[in-house]
Amino acid sequence: CGRRICPDVAHGQMGRLTSLIIGTSAARQAATLAPVSNAPLLPFGQFRYNLPEELIAQRPAEPRGSSRLLLSRLSGGVSSHVFSELDALIPRGAHLVFNHSSVVNARLRTQLPNGTGSLVEVMLLAPTTDAGEADPARAFGQPAHGQVWRAMVRYPVTAGGTALQVADGSLQLEVLKVLGEWDEPGEDPGVEAELRLLYAGAEAARAIPMSELLEKLGEVPIPPYVRRGVADSADAARYQTVFASREAAGSVAAPTAGLHFTPEMLRGLVDRRDATLSHIALHVGAGTFKPVVAEDASAHVMHTERFEASLDALESIARSAAEGRPIVAVGTTTVRVLESLARLGREDLQSSSAGRAEIAGAARERQELGAAGAAGEIGHLSQWEAYGADGRARAPSREESAMALRRHAQRARIAGARSVRGSTSLCIAPGFDFALCDGLLTNFHAPDSTLLMITAAAAGGADRLREAYEHAVRERFRFLSYGDACFFLRV
Repeated sequence: CGRRICPDVAHGQMGRLTSLIIGTSAARQAATLAPVSNAPLLPFGQFRYNLPEELIAQRPAEPRGSSRLLLSRLSGGVSSHVFSELDALIPRGAHLVFNHSSVVNARLRTQLPNGTGSLVEVMLLAPTTDAGEADPARAFGQPAHGQVWRAMVRYPVTAGGTALQVADGSLQLEVLKVLGEWDEPGEDPGVEAELRLLYAGAEAARAIPMSELLEKLGEVPIPPYVRRGVADSADAARYQTVFASREAAGSVAAPTAGLHFTPEMLRGLVDRRDATLSHIALHVGAGTFKPVVAEDASAHVMHTERFEASLDALESIARSAAEGRPIVAVGTTTVRVLESLARLGREDLQSSSAGRAEIAGAARERQELGAAGAAGEIGHLSQWEAYGADGRARAPSREESAMALRRHAQRARIAGARSVRGSTSLCIAPGFDFALCDGLLTNFHAPDSTLLMITAAAAGGADRLREAYEHAVRERFRFLSYGDACFFLRV
């Protein structure tokens, strides 16, 4: 790779999955594979850049909040700051939206039942059911025994039936089926597989919730480009945001933009800048790090992730949108949730002649969820559903977006729910018009990633993003999960 970081390494836990399609139903997976005429033509070569390996942060800046911050304004100009200056850069009266999903100890060290051989690394990715992927937050509150999870197994498993167990024998992982190869340069080969968790011991012990089991047996899932091997006690604190919610547990990677904030900084934004703070949850799955290997966006299959937002948060964000207050998304995960919420349920999405099959499939899924009486469930936004025949994703107005959020909240309240839940495969790339996001605060991402595409859209295009990243490399900013932050301000 030379001095350019290979996408498979730099995208965290994913590696290259050769036969995996991430989704919540077989019908949607099949629909996503078919060519969609309203997908934008977007060569991925424009997102490549040279990242010196020594700029990949191995530890977070100490103390928390002392990282550097690059500011890029849509109106022009790039400048270097420290993160503690954020309250002077945020527009007065802004509404900041954070992802408070908490990271779980998703990495397990196992061995073959006969106790021979070296330890086998297992990374739990997402719970599954017969209908597809399940809600991680719910799975963590339920008994671990009998749950089925998609996982990365760093061992050459060829078929179902293989059994792995943790060192003390309390947990056994039964391989149900192999989904595909898992290949990361510099790492031992492995597979993507479905595993059933079998907890040994008395009946009472088998009732232990998934969250407690992973706290006891799991490790913090720091990315493989953090070359220390095993996570330590410092990672347990620093690979988690200060506002992470135990009730929103479910991420297998940190929403890294939030790692920079301290409680004092959050209070300062409210006190000194009259900012409003809201929280949503998107459970970061390994699909976030899936490298883009297609030559064009229309051929890339986006991952699906689950999200949840309280009714109070929806109504607060809707008020700010209606009042014209700047809305700043803290992290690319937050952008996907906000822009999906603004578009889900809008009838005019059905009117485009392009991509009608995909749109109709997503609409049917929403109807099925409604018919099933899933209180607070608003369905799924598919990859290109927001795009028109010209390959652009034109945004609803601020008033329409505010109405959409209020409508979600009203319907959920009538159904007796306290939050709305859904999933999104939305692909955000240059040419995407933002409905709710006036600014994006994020980390520096690896080449060839969908995260870099989102950042390029917020920056105003690939050329503007390249300008910011070249500035960051020259100024020796630190990159990736434990690195520095950048703020793309669109107003």
